[in-house]
Amino acid sequence: MEKELRLIHNSKNMVISYAHFTRIWKTHLPEYTISVTSDFTKCSTCTELSAAFQKAQTDNILQRIAELKQQHDSLDENERVAYHEARQTAVSTHGR
Repeated sequence: MEKELRLIHNSKNMVISYAHFTRIWKTHLPEYTISVTSDFTKCSTCTELSAAFQKAQTDNILQRIAELKQQHDSLDENERVAYHEARQTAVSTHGR
């Protein structure tokens, strides 16, 4: 595993694919598993809003939940854009 990581580290492109990472993981660390889901794979707000939407019985409540979902999605998208912009700035500043 150390040899493979050194080869990758010495190459120009230091990022490996997820598929390659999992191959290395399965070969050298088979006793550890990578969970398919984690606390970050599902948004709790989205889950709660979806459940509330399914339980809603009036058009007013459905409309309000849809508005909340739209606001949440907009906020989420803005956070995602800010993250990627900051990441790109860091990459261009530090050369990675």
